[in-house]
Amino acid sequence: MVVTQQTKNSLHTLTAYRYNGLWVFDDEDRQLVKEPFVAGADIMFDVMSGYDKDDTISECTVVFSENPIPKYNAHVVHVEDLGEEMGDTYVVEKLDGCDELYGFEFWLCPALLKFFPSAPREVYVLKTKSK
Repeated sequence: MVVTQQTKNSLHTLTAYRYNGLWVFDDEDRQLVKEPFVAGADIMFDVMSGYDKDDTISECTVVFSENPIPKYNAHVVHVEDLGEEMGDTYVVEKLDGCDELYGFEFWLCPALLKFFPSAPREVYVLKTKSK
């Protein structure tokens, strides 16, 4: 029997935090520890958290889904599958408070597949808390 770490939840949540100058997150259920956001995903968290305007912010909690979430703050669309174990690129369609990032392309690492069976065509994000 094969056991996978991916869940069938429609909504997922994570709390990203600043560690050694990076946005990272932990997810014990998926065996992820200090998983970093890099290659543009870090910029997304800078804006969503408010860190780009207040560098004392060190934590940001989000809910995300491949389905629209009421009052979502960000919407991104899949651009390219970079191959097995290489991750995927996405482009910003909407990011509240930062119109200049419309069209911004960024990378999500293969840890994305611990949340979804395959890279979703769209991802919607709702920020629930920053501190």
